Amino acid sequence: RSIDTAKLVFPQFDIGPLAQFQENVWFYGPAFNIALPIFDIGKASSYKAQAKIRRQWDLYSDLALHIRTRARALSIALLNTFSTAQHVQNTVLPLAKECVHQTLLLHNALQVGIFDVLLAKKQELEDEITLTGLSRDYWIEKGQLDTLLKGYMLP
Repeated sequence: RSIDTAKLVFPQFDIGPLAQFQENVWFYGPAFNIALPIFDIGKASSYKAQAKIRRQWDLYSDLALHIRTRARALSIALLNTFSTAQHVQNTVLPLAKECVHQTLLLHNALQVGIFDVLLAKKQELEDEITLTGLSRDYWIEKGQLDTLLKGYMLP
């Protein structure tokens, strides 16, 4: 702490050995060099250092906010995708399978045509494709969240 204060008061302070050659004789001894700040008492460099610290703190705060926002968005998207996939798997697909089964029974009783059976089967396949897409999205989002929690930022 006292060295920092001394640096503010005396920004240029040098100490060390000195060797000088004059008239065929070497002179050895200590050397001191002190610059007295008459007009510059170190306020500018102090303010500059404080501005650098504030800028670094602002960058740190911005990065921390960005990471928290990204983590929150990924976790919400992950939960939404998971709940939607669970709904499709537990509710929509069984209903589509039951619809195909009932349509086949009606077709066997000659009450609906083959195109109605194909339409019901098409809807069941579309629901299975939706579930596959939701499963893919879930694992992508889970990988992104795991990567973020390990300390790596993805764009």
